[in-house]
Amino acid sequence: MAETMISGSRRRKSAWMENLGYWFACPVVIDPFGKAYYRWQMIISAAVMYNVLAVPARMGYEQLRNPRLDVLWLALDYSCDFLYLSDIVWHLFIGIPRKGIPAADLRISRKQYFRSTQFKLDILSIIPTDFLYFVWGIRMAAVRLNRLLRFHRVQELFERTHVHSTYAVYFRFLQVVLYSIIVIHFNCCAYYALNYWQGFGFDLWTFPNFANTTTPEEGNFINLYLRSFQWALVVLAKDVDGLVYANWYECVLRIFVTLEGTFLLGAGIAIAEHLLAAKNRHLEAYRHHLDAVKQYMALRDVDEHMQKRVRAWFNYVWEQKMFTDEQADLEILPPILRLAIAKVSFQDTFQRVKLFRGCEPQALEEFIMRLERHFYGPGDLVFRKGEVAREMYIVRTGILHIVSEDGSEIYGSLSQGSVFGEVSLLSGFTKVDPLRTQTVRSQSYSELFTLSKQDFQEVLESFPLAKKALVERGRPSGRMDSTPEEEQNKSPTEHRLDKLEDTTPQLNKKMEEALAKMVEETNELKRHLAKLEKLDKLEHQLYMIDGVV
Repeated sequence: MAETMISGSRRRKSAWMENLGYWFACPVVIDPFGKAYYRWQMIISAAVMYNVLAVPARMGYEQLRNPRLDVLWLALDYSCDFLYLSDIVWHLFIGIPRKGIPAADLRISRKQYFRSTQFKLDILSIIPTDFLYFVWGIRMAAVRLNRLLRFHRVQELFERTHVHSTYAVYFRFLQVVLYSIIVIHFNCCAYYALNYWQGFGFDLWTFPNFANTTTPEEGNFINLYLRSFQWALVVLAKDVDGLVYANWYECVLRIFVTLEGTFLLGAGIAIAEHLLAAKNRHLEAYRHHLDAVKQYMALRDVDEHMQKRVRAWFNYVWEQKMFTDEQADLEILPPILRLAIAKVSFQDTFQRVKLFRGCEPQALEEFIMRLERHFYGPGDLVFRKGEVAREMYIVRTGILHIVSEDGSEIYGSLSQGSVFGEVSLLSGFTKVDPLRTQTVRSQSYSELFTLSKQDFQEVLESFPLAKKALVERGRPSGRMDSTPEEEQNKSPTEHRLDKLEDTTPQLNKKMEEALAKMVEETNELKRHLAKLEKLDKLEHQLYMIDGVV
């Protein structure tokens, strides 16, 4: 017995070691396109932007080199250095997908990362140049200029944001503004550093000596930074700043900043033109179609009332941003992705319909892919009472009214998510086509999706079980819609038999659910009994061991 207990403990120990080895041998693979990595990009970009803004400012402004700020700067610097190191560790666990398959072996991804330019920049940006503090002092922020080499992480964040966000145009504009502010920030720090090196009040090009003024608040950091920022902005935007240069290095800085301004101006114009072109592309397409339709109506002598309706439709298209054909835009996607998008939009609606409730998921997917889109304007009739019913309708947008034949009375309303006309799909299994029992009129601009009887029957040919269930479920509705005279002539006994026939599928379904629940509870009880037996055996073995001891 003791040997049995020892062997059992060895097996448990070996299983524990296998699990431990599994977790350490298979590290977590990070998806480079997932949300976790995107959030990390925001964190590391914040650390990069701190270095981009703080290092030049501490190099230029002596107010930021105050001894009282040393502890703050050191804490922020080494916190960002820790994030820089963590960023390299993150990239060691990023699995680059190959043809859509997530990388299971990280060795290939790591080899690509080690050979990339990003890895070289990451290593250069984390070189511990802070040891030079022992030579020049801890206030020499220039030793941390290599931290700016990690700026490609900010660019990568903007690229990912363009993919994740639906407002990519605005983020591109924000990216241009951010880059411009960084350039202006560098220039204003260089201008103030040159002022500090030459001496304030050295000539007309430099700042006055605020230390000798009667208003000491003008000499604080914010005022000096705003003056420097304004100078850099003026020089970048104009060719003349009205200042006189007393030496060559003042002129060199002025020429360098002017060249930057010329480059930024050209790049800004090109980017702005690209953004405006992307923003106005839909407007140009809208105007093109509107002009073409106007010319056609003028050529065909279309009456004024119809022209007014056409112009109202184009106004509605402009207000609802319906510039492109959604179905044409989705053609670039593979069928599986188009089906997934359609399921999100219509599966809940289909399941709310009594006719499709409990239908096979594959059959529902086929029904969804057969939907066709139609538009109706205010006052348009969807169908009249007495017409042959051949389609089912799903309301996506708009308001529709169920009206009398002459349209004077309103019996009900239909809105987004409403479904009507589903009984017409079952006419293929009966000898007589059903007729519409109501008249439906669109009250506003309405977008409807239809499923035709032909498509419905083609799908059911591939799903015999769904066909049988739908026909049985639709029998009551089929009797009500197809032959009302026969319903009136039936005897009370026949009506009772019809009700019993209608309730039989529901009773069968409830009995099946109760049986399945009973089987599940029985299995659960068996599992609990098995656990109790194991515990009883274990307790008996422990008792025997205690007796031996």
